[in-house]
Amino acid sequence: MGVPRSIPAKPRGNSPRSFSLSAACGHRKAGLRTSNINSAANIRAACAEWLKIMRSLYIISPLLISSIDLHDIVVYMNCRGITGRSQWPGALLVSVLLLIFLAPKVLADEAPRQPGLEIRTEAAFRPTREGSLLPDREELRVTEIAVEQTSLQVVTTPDEADVFLDGRYLGRTPIVVRDPGLGMRTLRLSREGYRDLRYEVSLREGIETRVEARLLRRSGYLVIEPVSPRADGAPAEFLLNGERLRGGIHELPVGSYQFQVRRFGFQELRSQITIRPDAATIVHAHLQPQPFELTGLQSSTRVVNPDDVGRLGQVQFRVEATAPGSFLFRLQNQDGEVVRSIGPLNATDFITEVMWDGGGVEGQSLPDGRYIAAVYELSYDEAPGQAVEGAMTSVPAPAGAPALSSTIEINRSFRVRMRSPFSVQAGTALVPGLEVLPPGRLQFAGAVGYHAGAFEGGAPEYYPGVMQVRIGLPARLELGALVGGQFYDDPELHRYYVALGLVHRTVRAEFGPFQSSAGIGLRGTISDTRRDSPAGRPDPFGASNGGALSFPLELGRGVIYLRAAPEVGTAYPRQTYAQDDPDGFLLFFAARLALIVDVGYVSASVSWASRTDLQDNPVERALPDTVLTEVQALIPGTVVFIHAAVGMDYLPGTAQRGFASAGLGVLY
Repeated sequence: MGVPRSIPAKPRGNSPRSFSLSAACGHRKAGLRTSNINSAANIRAACAEWLKIMRSLYIISPLLISSIDLHDIVVYMNCRGITGRSQWPGALLVSVLLLIFLAPKVLADEAPRQPGLEIRTEAAFRPTREGSLLPDREELRVTEIAVEQTSLQVVTTPDEADVFLDGRYLGRTPIVVRDPGLGMRTLRLSREGYRDLRYEVSLREGIETRVEARLLRRSGYLVIEPVSPRADGAPAEFLLNGERLRGGIHELPVGSYQFQVRRFGFQELRSQITIRPDAATIVHAHLQPQPFELTGLQSSTRVVNPDDVGRLGQVQFRVEATAPGSFLFRLQNQDGEVVRSIGPLNATDFITEVMWDGGGVEGQSLPDGRYIAAVYELSYDEAPGQAVEGAMTSVPAPAGAPALSSTIEINRSFRVRMRSPFSVQAGTALVPGLEVLPPGRLQFAGAVGYHAGAFEGGAPEYYPGVMQVRIGLPARLELGALVGGQFYDDPELHRYYVALGLVHRTVRAEFGPFQSSAGIGLRGTISDTRRDSPAGRPDPFGASNGGALSFPLELGRGVIYLRAAPEVGTAYPRQTYAQDDPDGFLLFFAARLALIVDVGYVSASVSWASRTDLQDNPVERALPDTVLTEVQALIPGTVVFIHAAVGMDYLPGTAQRGFASAGLGVLY
């Protein structure tokens, strides 16, 4: 009988042949060596050998079996397993046997499965390689101390471990046992959820034996198999109690966990799994594809000032999607007119970021007001294959409402200035200004400085330091907090304080060619001031207990701004350059003026503050004035700014003291 045309004829000769399974299942090292088969026994042996290899491959990876073509098996057995003209019926018999044994398993693997997590447990599991999520192995340390009475002290981490000595229960750790007996004894420590620890301990006369042990939690294994179906694109993400894991084998403490599988373009799967002692919990995820859908639109801020530099004058939108697809991002004014179109953009992950600089088409300036950011889902016919992210196009938006929308406001009066530490004094650092942060914006800053001693009056020099945070709140509010200290050469004079401030930008109006703003501010300070001495004398605008109410005003446009901030406040104890009253309160009035120049990344100002004691005082001037010059600069391309200031407190004819400070901050 001749060989069918569809099956290549075997070359003549009886030399053994070897076959690589790489064509069938991609496993190059697995092979089957066969020789001439001329009996039923040889046929059965060949079939058994083939099945043995198939079973081993299946144990190694079920995916290998699912990739075998049944026709290739028949071709292999016909062409490689049987030689000679008279053996064709035997080859057919072997092929039929292979089909009978392998077809159900192969077809079962190739059959579509319901989406979900397949979880099974394998007892007495011992992996050859593991990724342990456990702490280090148990540790045991034994120390001996000479004492009058023999004793045994046992301490464990964690506590509440049961202690057994030669099988006799002694109690729970930490424990001290007096006169436990002498000689070699068996100590066993046991705690639920942890492995028992046994140790042979030698107890000797007049010795306290201290045993310190760290117990190891009983563990099992989590085996995460590759997900199915296999697909190109981003790999699947595995999360265990919210923490990301890689696939493979992991050793875990015994207990219950929340297991989650995420993959872009597929439905998310969740399940509660249980890790059992010395057993493997094997998880295989069968994912179900899901269609493209936009599910979320978030912005980094609700208010943007395009005049702010760098990223401070931009908005970052985060568009969430379920699967690969394309969308169009558009901004519309309140009349429904499209003022900016970005896209089409391709969603290649769960989140796609879109940056908007507050400008319109071709970079034109948009007026202040509210705008609608909208995203539209595009079909593949509407999405050009060569779309470049961020490019402006004339692709018409699909009919109907957008998939998602969000409101954003352009407001150039929200000047996102860096609020300086301002000579690193608690009170002055929180002096209200009108650079109120938009909601969600933050500033972190720190500074150190030097404050010289007074030429007259005996006040010593000190080194102030401060950490500051600003938080933008809704309704044009800003919250500020500050922690600082004044550090002297004498450590006993060190002083620490905490300050809080709240600013509200109340009014904004156009005044001729200028923009004007007005607000109200409240601040308070708590310190450890407790000494009635020149060395401990606090500046009422510094680290004093007290508070103040301010009414800042600002007028300007573009580059130059003029600010005035009258303020009324109190400080305790009442200490001035003219009079000290440890039990009294100081009531003061302050008038502040500042000229601010904003040029690109740099903001500079010159300010003056005059302070007056509102109570009866034998000295006409009891509180000093302050002159301050400061410069702040945003490092281009970052959200980091640097600060430097120099100034002087002076009281004509009485005292002068200079100061300087420098620091870094982050404004985002």
